[in-house]
Amino acid sequence: MFAYNYKNIVLRDLTERDIPDRIRWLTEEPAWGDWDAPNEPIEPMIHVAESLGFAECNRIIGNRAVRGGVYDTITFRLNFKRFNQYFHHQSSF
Repeated sequence: MFAYNYKNIVLRDLTERDIPDRIRWLTEEPAWGDWDAPNEPIEPMIHVAESLGFAECNRIIGNRAVRGGVYDTITFRLNFKRFNQYFHHQSSF
């Protein structure tokens, strides 16, 4: 299982224990989706993600509706080498 910890940041694969929370968020408490940051404006968000070591690997155009707007869904993959370089550089300050 993938897991990466740095200070208070934890990136890890979803596990079986995450399933009840995912079901609850998608069924009983879906309001977060109305306020979850839609990708607007998209380019600055992509730039920040890429500077942290993420690379866009999939985009579905216009498949998400939030507060009357239509947005893309974007999936990123983590480039471990760039991610480690970023955090090594940040911790040297």
